[in-house]
Amino acid sequence: MPNSADNDQPLSYTQASERLEEIIQALEDGEIDIDELSANVKEAAQLLDLCKKKIEQAEIEVKDIAEHLEIEVESERVVEAPDEQVEEAESEEEYPF
Repeated sequence: MPNSADNDQPLSYTQASERLEEIIQALEDGEIDIDELSANVKEAAQLLDLCKKKIEQAEIEVKDIAEHLEIEVESERVVEAPDEQVEEAESEEEYPF
């Protein structure tokens, strides 16, 4: 997995994406020497893989959070529902028509 130049921590999505853009731009501009081409293509492939994994992980985390919030909302509705049913029953007794 590509690491940042400053330390051994993995690149963030933004860092990986920016580096990938740099490589693509250099390829399009013909700035990469044939001797460096293979290494740059390999790095680009690793960066693409890293970005894809980060997107997939973010999707999983967002889905988990959304499901958790949905469960909380449902729980609150269940807790509130008995009170509402009592209120409805009382109002029906007062005005039976």
